[in-house]
Amino acid sequence: PPHNSQVKEANAVACFYMCDSNIAVDLPPQMRQNCLQCKDSGLLCWVKPEALELPHLSPTGVILQDNLVSEHEQWGPLSIYVT
Repeated sequence: PPHNSQVKEANAVACFYMCDSNIAVDLPPQMRQNCLQCKDSGLLCWVKPEALELPHLSPTGVILQDNLVSEHEQWGPLSIYVT
């Protein structure tokens, strides 16, 4: 709602383009820009399976997330990250 600055509207488009196993996720070298249909959309989340049920992202997952965000700086202010 426009009157509540604590609520963020999430515009999301689901894209499934990763190959994964319980050990690793392989993302394409260049993420498809046409995946995001709206200019005002950002990365809402991505799902990474873990071999161990950790209560947090593994170091490898943190590095992958950081690289993904670094490559797409336009998502920064539009993105929500929950770990």
